[in-house]
Amino acid sequence: MKMAPQNLLILSLCCFFFSILFPAASSAPSCNSSDYHMAKSAFRSLVGFHPATFLNCSATIRELNLSSKGLQGTVSWFYIAKLGHLRTLDLSNNSIQGSLPGGFWYTTKLLHLNLAGNQVGGCIGFRSADPRRLVPALQTLILSNNRFTGCISLLPFRNLRILDVSGNRITNNSVLVQAFDLGRLEFLSVSGNGIGSIPSQLNNSSRIVHLDVSNCSLSGSLRPISFLPSLSYLDVSRNRLSGSFPGDFPPVRNLRFLNISFNRFTGTLDNDTAHRFGSSAFIDSGLTAVRAPVPHPVLPKTGPSPVKANHTKAVIIAVSASAAACILVVAILLICLYRRRKKKPKMEWAVSKTPIPVKINELGPFSFQTDTCTWVADIKEPTSAAVVIFEKPLLSLTFADLMGATTRFSRESQLAESRSGPVYRAVLAGDIHVAIKVLELARDTEVEEAAAKLAALGRVKHPNILPLLGYCIA
Repeated sequence: MKMAPQNLLILSLCCFFFSILFPAASSAPSCNSSDYHMAKSAFRSLVGFHPATFLNCSATIRELNLSSKGLQGTVSWFYIAKLGHLRTLDLSNNSIQGSLPGGFWYTTKLLHLNLAGNQVGGCIGFRSADPRRLVPALQTLILSNNRFTGCISLLPFRNLRILDVSGNRITNNSVLVQAFDLGRLEFLSVSGNGIGSIPSQLNNSSRIVHLDVSNCSLSGSLRPISFLPSLSYLDVSRNRLSGSFPGDFPPVRNLRFLNISFNRFTGTLDNDTAHRFGSSAFIDSGLTAVRAPVPHPVLPKTGPSPVKANHTKAVIIAVSASAAACILVVAILLICLYRRRKKKPKMEWAVSKTPIPVKINELGPFSFQTDTCTWVADIKEPTSAAVVIFEKPLLSLTFADLMGATTRFSRESQLAESRSGPVYRAVLAGDIHVAIKVLELARDTEVEEAAAKLAALGRVKHPNILPLLGYCIA
């Protein structure tokens, strides 16, 4: 039976459109890269992971950056170790759980691993009598703000240069002994762990340049680290350390950053040192400083009003910030969300009758409380709420560090006041100039919602907008 010509034409057109709408399986795009399939297998248990979005179908995968992607679940580290070309893995600021198996460490070829801001626990490293089971490649290991415990074996990491295990559950000081035995280690942060004391015997050939042992429940003396010849950054704040300043310290002349606040040291602080490191570095440190006597009060009719004086100070700060911008000092914005409603106290002024000597935790002969910082007025102790960082440089900070950098968000650190909250200036480690914006009106926002919005804001890049370094929800 012959088919009518018009029917044949219709059939041909139908087949043509069907082939467009429903292409054959053989024509579908496929990826034959072994690295792609290994990475896909490694992350297949993570909620929120989409291979087509996060992975490239390339012959080799050398770098994977999945930071702040909202990933939840566990990673199959067996497949990660099989990615022979992978050199950098960044899974920071997600909700990854589980632990790192011992076998992963001596099979991986990674140079840089960042797991900061997750829920990973267990042990760090592995114990082996086999000298061949080393980790020759790994140079950067960032495990801050996780759930790692005190079972640590750093011996295999012979080429490690950066180690950050701050904000974990490490309860012994063996991490310091092992870290100081790593001949190439330059950056060490164990902040926020209960390590208890500084071991008396540490390797005096250490090359450590950056040392952060803040908030570690430390007691005793700093003499075990006084020999460090290359040290330029030292943070021992929020401990119970004692001893003489500067006698028990590494050479202060070599330091570019120093914070000894909230300790029990003894000694006298000279004006040059106070000016060099900032007054916030010595708050409640136990040190005593001699200051000039308080001048006689100036009559109000001849002196500027408090409002005008504050305005003048704001102008000076603005000029300083502009000058800093001219010399390419990058200003970075930190946002601090305050989530508790506070009752505003009345303005109080008090005059000290004995100006000399004074403790460094005082701000001077005058102490005052004003409406500009009522939200922080009744925080008695520095909180350990972490500052989430999603821009380089990756700093390990807490809300207490922000309080120290702004002298507890005092008037002298305030840059401006807006309807949404005040803005403060601060200088963080490494001479990083930042502006800290406090969003008082966001206190009723859910934590997850606020974090998601701020992470999205951090991805906004524009030459006329200050980059968002991170945020803290306190």
